[in-house]
Amino acid sequence: MNEQNNIDIEERLNSIAEQSNANKRVQVIGEDEPIKKPARISSTVRQAEPPKPAPKKVVRSEEDQSIVDDMMEELTGVPSTNENESEETYEEETVDETPNQVEEEVVEEPVKEKKTETKVRTEQPVSNDTYENDDEFISEGFANFEKTLELQEEIKKSGKKNSILDSIHVDLNNIEIVDAPDAITMSTIEDIILDDKSTMLVTCCQSSYTAEVSALKNQEINNISNSDVDYYTYMKRLYQTINKHMEHTSVGKLDYGRWLHVTSYFDIDTLLYGIYCQTFPYENKYNITCPECGESFDAIVNNNTLVEVRGQEEQTYAKIAEIVNGIHNADQLLDNSQVHKTKRVLLDESKIIFDIRIPSVYDYLEGVVARSSDKQLEEYQNAMGLSLFVENVYMPNVLLLEQSKTLKYINLNIGANKGKLLTTVANLSYLDSLQLTDEINNFVEKYRVTYSIRNVTCPHCGHIMRTIPLDMQTVLFNTITRVRIDR
Repeated sequence: MNEQNNIDIEERLNSIAEQSNANKRVQVIGEDEPIKKPARISSTVRQAEPPKPAPKKVVRSEEDQSIVDDMMEELTGVPSTNENESEETYEEETVDETPNQVEEEVVEEPVKEKKTETKVRTEQPVSNDTYENDDEFISEGFANFEKTLELQEEIKKSGKKNSILDSIHVDLNNIEIVDAPDAITMSTIEDIILDDKSTMLVTCCQSSYTAEVSALKNQEINNISNSDVDYYTYMKRLYQTINKHMEHTSVGKLDYGRWLHVTSYFDIDTLLYGIYCQTFPYENKYNITCPECGESFDAIVNNNTLVEVRGQEEQTYAKIAEIVNGIHNADQLLDNSQVHKTKRVLLDESKIIFDIRIPSVYDYLEGVVARSSDKQLEEYQNAMGLSLFVENVYMPNVLLLEQSKTLKYINLNIGANKGKLLTTVANLSYLDSLQLTDEINNFVEKYRVTYSIRNVTCPHCGHIMRTIPLDMQTVLFNTITRVRIDR
């Protein structure tokens, strides 16, 4: 009986062992294929000398565990403890110590990004490993920097920028993209393409200095084209933009405040002309209305033909030569400038004396526009125009003359009372007004350069227009509007 029980126990143990091996068995797909180990997941931190792995716990069903407990009790004669107090049984992991066998770790490969058709090439950073010492590395760096600056200046001075860009033909489906180069080279490329400082030299004859002016940028055009501001703000923005685009002058850098005071009001057209030529170079379209037949037509005019010197041409050209060759500092500028030069004029009818002047940009912006309400501009438009050119006004004291037979003039002190000047000019007789206007026009013409379209023939009636005066501020903004419409 005991032998039969031992046989039954042995068969049952064999059955349990076979079932355990079946649970551990890995399905073999092919005889020659190696068995792939699953990736290990570990929550422990790997140390310099990792500890041996803990023995694996053999997990059994309650039925199997009961059989094992009965068997152990029969063999040892010691009853098994209850389930909560039972010791956990572990199966130690065997390690194959074959020297040529290395345990493989399964590492998940990163997902490769899908390739695009655009070719991307990564430039390798410059390293000083190939140089014998740091001095050699730094020396070559400075040499490359100087070479970059020389190339930049060569491109700017030679005007190669446009030819370089015009020579580029791009297939958008097949372009090569590289990483940005070093900061110096990148800054140079951006400066050539975006921060174009190519300039045009213009001479402000009445102000007695030359200026190199550059083209307007997109955002600047939008800012000064904004009509949703009052007239003073509009004009201030325009003048600030002009000053900003004066890259160099013959008398050094002129900050905005100083520039307002030393620049003639009439030289604004000259500065705008230079900016216009840089922003819209070569030829431009003008819409002209024929005064004879009233028909409108477009004419293409070269920018170089717009300059006009009205009268005193020899004196004006001599003045230009003097400015270019001999005026190079602030003292020379003030000695030769026509700004605030005055002339005293006696009106025939009223006997009022006017000191007329060539005004500065400041005189117009802060002396006229800033101090005048929109209502005043509308009511005293003609008087406001004349008042810009008046430095002082003196009125005869007719009461004193009648009483003492002594002629004395009263200073109206118009500097502190612009309203007084406006009412005085507005109340002049018509003949006095014409005389004052003529005196002003003749005086301010000295060294004045103007701009016009000349000798244009109307295609409708054949009428020849000898001179069409241009206001460069109007021309600039009309061209901005036209270009937007044409595109």
